[in-house]
Amino acid sequence: MNTVPDLNKATAMAATGRTKAAAGVRVKLLPHGFSIDHPDSELGEQLMADALGVADRDAMHGILRQLVKASVNGQRPDEVNLAFMISMVKSIKPRDSVEAMLVAQMVSVHVMAMRCAYHLANAEDIARQDSAGRALGRLAPTMASPPSPCRTCRSGMAARPSSAMSRSMRA
Repeated sequence: MNTVPDLNKATAMAATGRTKAAAGVRVKLLPHGFSIDHPDSELGEQLMADALGVADRDAMHGILRQLVKASVNGQRPDEVNLAFMISMVKSIKPRDSVEAMLVAQMVSVHVMAMRCAYHLANAEDIARQDSAGRALGRLAPTMASPPSPCRTCRSGMAARPSSAMSRSMRA
């Protein structure tokens, strides 16, 4: 007999590679903020920064603060939602702070799009259905492809000026 997992609890799974070291690092929500839940606070911060692909403490706290705000469900941040978002950022493996920002945005938009899809599926009247449908319609195209700067960095190509910019530079 299969049991249904409790969706309000995050459960650990076997991790591989870089995520194995960061698997033990979690974010703990507090009444006024958050903390990195690790026995050694300095090591915990370093593991989280590495997992998020950022180089310094300020960038790590900035990305985490934004993810906490984006994880809100109802009126409060949602620890399970936040764990999912951090896990997705880790799995994409951003290589620097700019990629980390783009990936965090991509993950946040995904979460919001799924929330809108839920509201659309459960709308009880036409006004709510229209509202959720419009919001989903605006968020969905954002998810169609990875952000251009991320693709450019990952492909190893140097950023090139757009053709319009090239023409104005030649004139």
